[in-house]
Amino acid sequence: MGLMISGFAQAGAALAEQGYVSRAAEAAAFLRKHLFDPDSGRLLRSCYRGEDNTVEQSAVPIQGFLEDYVFVIQALFDLYEASLEQGWLEWALHLQHMQDKLFWDPKGFAYFSTEAGDPSLLLRLKDDQDGAEPTPNSVTVTNLLRAACYSGHMEWVEKAGKILAAFSERLQKIPITLPEMVRATAVFHHTLKQAVVQSQLSFLPPATHPGQVVICGDPQGEDTKEMLHCVRSVFSPNKVLMVADGDSAGFLYSQLPFLASLERKDGKATAYICSNFTCSLPVTSVQELRGMLSP
Repeated sequence: MGLMISGFAQAGAALAEQGYVSRAAEAAAFLRKHLFDPDSGRLLRSCYRGEDNTVEQSAVPIQGFLEDYVFVIQALFDLYEASLEQGWLEWALHLQHMQDKLFWDPKGFAYFSTEAGDPSLLLRLKDDQDGAEPTPNSVTVTNLLRAACYSGHMEWVEKAGKILAAFSERLQKIPITLPEMVRATAVFHHTLKQAVVQSQLSFLPPATHPGQVVICGDPQGEDTKEMLHCVRSVFSPNKVLMVADGDSAGFLYSQLPFLASLERKDGKATAYICSNFTCSLPVTSVQELRGMLSP
């Protein structure tokens, strides 16, 4: 379901079609209600329709696999960028922490497909080929970079680099088997500057820190909407979009205190592009912003 939510959210944002975004939000709300255990903070693998048409779980619910976490996290980031509802962002970061706890391999790096402790499994494996669906580790690289941008937790950037390092031999010898990870490698190349990670990735040239496109303004204001339309209409896979609405008590401000220092210029919606721990000069013109985003 995560892939479907991403599809609707991305299409809705790019085409300015609110109906698609609403469908994505409805599906995500279903996931949160029926396939998430708030007591444990974990995802569940499946549910079914009962005899009276209610949604039910089996007597012993099946816990989510790595791919469930990865695709739902990706979907929630996409849904935040399309809807600007910070609750989706908060849930995505919670699930990323849970994914780290359940599946990360501290010795070989990258993530196992299943969690520890299952007596029916002889080995815990890691998929190394993107097929009809990309492997979870391929998608996770970009997820981790986005999570770092939204939270300021740079250990996630380091984890992304370690995944690429773990798969570096396969990426160099048979990159066609991991097209999504190749794409993630390109994003990493354009979004990272961390010496501790770069030393493990000798096949990558130097790069820069994750880039954030921050729009300071009222999400319902016409000038803000014009800025958002501009950002969404430009293909830039390295960008991470967020809106600083001035609510200092909001979740995004609690994660990224630097947002409080960004102000609207002359009372207008104002855009900043932040990278390498610094932000650009403010721009209030859609044309200027488009020029900064275009290659």
